[in-house]
Amino acid sequence: MIQMDERARIIEVFRKNLANLISERNLTQREFAKMVGVSAPTVNDWLKGKTSPRMNKIDKICSIFAIKRSDLLDPPAEPAPPAAQPPTAPYHPELTKRDELTEHEREHIELYRELDERGRNAVDDLTDLHVERVRESTERSSGSTGTENAAEKRA
Repeated sequence: MIQMDERARIIEVFRKNLANLISERNLTQREFAKMVGVSAPTVNDWLKGKTSPRMNKIDKICSIFAIKRSDLLDPPAEPAPPAAQPPTAPYHPELTKRDELTEHEREHIELYRELDERGRNAVDDLTDLHVERVRESTERSSGSTGTENAAEKRA
């Protein structure tokens, strides 16, 4: 039998993880409720921690987001402290000319072109985030400063 404190913790973790998943995918509560097969007020109650879904609905949610139950019901793993994470080198494929693309890069461009505006914006934001991270890491290791933000360069 699950203790009340443990049950409250699981509900709180579920509530936060579900809210993040819905937000990351830019879904409304109504859209999400329709996908799960429940009412919007039910989803609202889940997000407020007033009620929790039965296992069949948890399984449906996991199916919708292509995740495991543990991704929904367990707290996110704490990231390792920055010092413990080895720095990664930026991706620089071997090119014979600056303007040549690798097959891998061409595939990404073709997939990018299939996206709608929302998808392209999401890819652009993620690219900006990681380019900035790599540049900051490079600056720290080389001691240089004054790098432009990737989003500013694109604007």
